[in-house]
Amino acid sequence: MHGMGHCIQSDLEQMDRPGPFRLHSGRRPGTGAGRGDGPLLPPAAVMRASRSAPHRSLAPSPASLRRSRARLSLGSELALAALPTATVLGVLALVHALTRQPLLTASLAASAFLIYLDPEHGANRVEALVVSQTLAVALGWGAYAIFGPGYLATAVALVGTIFGMVAMDLVHPPAVATAMSFALRTGTVSNVVLFLLALGITVVLIVLQRAATWALIRFRDEIEGVDDEAGDGDAVRSTPSSGT
Repeated sequence: MHGMGHCIQSDLEQMDRPGPFRLHSGRRPGTGAGRGDGPLLPPAAVMRASRSAPHRSLAPSPASLRRSRARLSLGSELALAALPTATVLGVLALVHALTRQPLLTASLAASAFLIYLDPEHGANRVEALVVSQTLAVALGWGAYAIFGPGYLATAVALVGTIFGMVAMDLVHPPAVATAMSFALRTGTVSNVVLFLLALGITVVLIVLQRAATWALIRFRDEIEGVDDEAGDGDAVRSTPSSGT
């Protein structure tokens, strides 16, 4: 896991370095990307500045990752979506077997597909995931313990989670659902079980975020490799032969 994280970080730093812009070779429905459209996102310098500026949660993913994502085929998109789908279904089955608290998986499902959509967006990075979900669990748990299940506990947990995320500039929207789920839980589920479940969901989200980023980087490298080969072939064909 540590090795994969180091590899991903190295690749993301490489993506931020200035380099030649590759035009899209085709147009995919919904992307608006086609040959000659020009850059789709701000240059790397603007990207780096956006991450260090206020509102880190709004920082977009690296430009080259977004450009390569726009060129993925339908099959590749479905392959990326398979991982969060399998993750949510597996955790749902586990939660149903252990706690009978299906609401706890609603936030996981939302987080999983936000990560699938854009794993390196500011709202989906590991720091935002860990801090926001931990805050949501703590506030939801505390509100339930003080006020019991109901509207008041839910309102306190919801408002507190939103305020905390915004104040720390670590906003991951599905954490609001996590806070509500813990405040609205029913039955006599052990606090230890719920704590381990919350910890497990956070770990699952981190692994999912790293895996989705790794997969997108691999897709990007494959696409750029095809572009380079095509460019080399065009250069060879356009070079006059020595016998003419």
